[in-house]
Amino acid sequence: MRKIGKYAVNIDLFIACAALVALVFVTFSNVILRYFFNAPYQWGEEVQMILIVWLIWFGGSCAFRTGDQICVDMVLGLLPKKMQGIINIVIYILSVAVLLFMFRQGISYVMQLAATHRVTETLHVPRAFIYSCMPISCFLMIGNLTYATVKDIRREREEGVDENE
Repeated sequence: MRKIGKYAVNIDLFIACAALVALVFVTFSNVILRYFFNAPYQWGEEVQMILIVWLIWFGGSCAFRTGDQICVDMVLGLLPKKMQGIINIVIYILSVAVLLFMFRQGISYVMQLAATHRVTETLHVPRAFIYSCMPISCFLMIGNLTYATVKDIRREREEGVDENE
């Protein structure tokens, strides 16, 4: 059961890595075909767009789990530990609020695309499928951010207990 949980937790990492590998392969092969054989894939740019969208959204979800998202913590490091904890909680609340907003907007956008049956020009991939990664990733980002925040709070409490002993 733990193995299944481990793989389920890393599904965003798997999707992001698969998208990156596929993106590199499609781009490289398209460059070779274009410059050496003058016959590029007609669908290459469309597939690259799809892969970039999925890579960015699921890669962002991975970054939230590991705490590797872009942040400016220079000023935060100058504050006392207790104030850092309070500010981190405020940042968490604001981040979740923004992600919830994006989740809601993403669902609305995907529903609109599904209702209008919009597809890509060359491969006729439903755009609702392509952009469904936005609400899915926002949901995963909220979970990953919550996990990372709880982990940080526990670590800070353990460090505080160690300092008091």
